[in-house]
Amino acid sequence: MSAQTSRLRQLQVALSLPASVDRTYAAFALIAAMPVVILVASPARFWPSIAIGLAYLAAALVIRRPAASDRWMLAYVGLIGAFTLVSLARAELLDPLTSAQRAYAESKSIFFVASVLPFAIALALLLPSPASLRPAALVQLALGIGVAIVSVALQSDTVLGDERYQWQGNVIALAMMVAVQFWLIKRPWVVAVIGALGVAGILYAGSRQSVAIIGAGMVLTSAYWAGAAHWNAGVPWKKSVLSIRVVLPLLVLLAQAAAILGTRLVFGPLQHVGSAVTNPCHCVTYRIIDAATGGTGGHLDLAKAGLSLFLHHPIAGAGLGSFVGLVSTYQYPHNVFLEVGGELGLIGLVLIFVPLAFAWLRLVWQGMRSADPAIATLLALVVSYFNRALWIFGIVALKFGLAGWRWRDRIFSPGRAGAGLTEPEHAR
Repeated sequence: MSAQTSRLRQLQVALSLPASVDRTYAAFALIAAMPVVILVASPARFWPSIAIGLAYLAAALVIRRPAASDRWMLAYVGLIGAFTLVSLARAELLDPLTSAQRAYAESKSIFFVASVLPFAIALALLLPSPASLRPAALVQLALGIGVAIVSVALQSDTVLGDERYQWQGNVIALAMMVAVQFWLIKRPWVVAVIGALGVAGILYAGSRQSVAIIGAGMVLTSAYWAGAAHWNAGVPWKKSVLSIRVVLPLLVLLAQAAAILGTRLVFGPLQHVGSAVTNPCHCVTYRIIDAATGGTGGHLDLAKAGLSLFLHHPIAGAGLGSFVGLVSTYQYPHNVFLEVGGELGLIGLVLIFVPLAFAWLRLVWQGMRSADPAIATLLALVVSYFNRALWIFGIVALKFGLAGWRWRDRIFSPGRAGAGLTEPEHAR
């Protein structure tokens, strides 16, 4: 009887919630879920996204209280949050905006302050070091590989929905950017296979933005690892550029260019049927050609309108939401710098981007000096997420860039015995 009672008690303990939840596992789960949350949360799901963002922040504060290394990050978030609300008040009371422009200004600023910034603070608090990003990087890699496989198998750009082809391509591009840092996967042939799969997936996803991500991201990744080989391990520049970490990203970029050129040669020019333009291979190639020839893409018109708005209101901008109505296809210029510059002027550009740029450059230098793949992965996500998630990962990168002096003594010095392109001690 006593043995049965003991087993029942053991079962009860195993099934019951402990008095103190293990905060490490809770933090791991929240970090791992971030790529999926970013994919799901959007202004189209306005109130649910705000509720999730605030819940994320509350959970993060319970799990890990702000530390001294978080103070500059919190100060920056407070600055841009207050500036956004002041800009909203200005749009409501002073700027000569239409009702549609004011409505967009309200929704954009509220979503930014109540959803995006809480997500950024929460993730920054949950990450005590860049290496803590590993759960999110793993999920991002798995998510992108899965989407790429389905995209290639179905040869479709509707895997995530009819209107989400851009996210479909971006998710694949993010996985490729994570893979080429050689942090989660260290075998070059495996990374090369993921790169080839990603190139094919992006081709069918039809997202021009993902092509741009790979174009810029792979070049910057190669530059990062060439600098790391030189400044961390003391390798001469002529040899550092021959490292597999440098060469493989460039090969992925060449594979993408070859895929785009090859489909153009195989399927021929765009086909015009009346006033409509059809895509011969239903791939990104013809979306790029269409935009380059001034077709239906509209991105050149967006850039011109955004630049014109900035040039006419260079100091303080034309006000939040002022881009609405300038181009019929979009409510913003699809370029974060033109959006901020046109609506908030040089004042907004300086307040928002100068601290970010300073911190990111410090983090780049710190990462190359230590040959840190965790920092490389974080920076790759910043480069890749040039939409609302830019602020989330960008603010995390700002935290580590500004707090880097706290672990400066742990960074490897050039030529030190045992140093090299390996994971640094603080990231293990």
